[in-house]
Amino acid sequence: MFSHLLDRLEARVGRHKGIRNLMTMIVIGTAIVFLADYILPSIANGATLSGYLRFDRGRIMHGEIWRLLSFIFVPMEGHVLLLLVSLCFYWLVGSQLQNEWGTFRFTLFYAAGILGSVVSGFITGYATSYYLNMSLILAMAIIRPNMLLRVNGLFEVRIKWLALFSLVMLILPLLQSRGWQQPVALIAALINVLLFFMDGLVKQFKEAYRRYMWKKNWRNGSWKR
Repeated sequence: MFSHLLDRLEARVGRHKGIRNLMTMIVIGTAIVFLADYILPSIANGATLSGYLRFDRGRIMHGEIWRLLSFIFVPMEGHVLLLLVSLCFYWLVGSQLQNEWGTFRFTLFYAAGILGSVVSGFITGYATSYYLNMSLILAMAIIRPNMLLRVNGLFEVRIKWLALFSLVMLILPLLQSRGWQQPVALIAALINVLLFFMDGLVKQFKEAYRRYMWKKNWRNGSWKR
């Protein structure tokens, strides 16, 4: 149902309408924020740019509405090498996904991911671009599971294995949580994947079930003979 609506919108608006080079802008913006976080504390009494950009439910409710969008530029915590590798992966996957879909569909997918992350943030009080970036990997793995990603000649990996690893990293916190907030937040954050691929996944499930029933009936008929 949603895929048909999306096709009609794309036909009316155009495949190339939207934000061009979206992933390049996000990756560069994230790198700038990361560098600023190293510079600002020494000249701004310990303040960081990330502190002004990250999602904060309480501050948003008090008028700091830019945080509804700016959190996507807040870099993940960790070693700088890990950040660089992650940004390379996100840029490669996001750019390839935009080439596959076109600018309009990719922009809409990312916007739906932002909306889902915001909903997740209001549920849990915290939102991050982590789930959003994971959704890019999951989407690309569904479209081209055997696509090979190469990072600066250092190593290469097939997108399906990267997606499997990402799913494990997403599911593990659910197994450790006892409340309902974490599962609901995860579903909300990945609403873009559900919207864009649910129709296809349901169709594949029905076809697989139909083949299973056909084989079962055929075997039962052969055994009776």
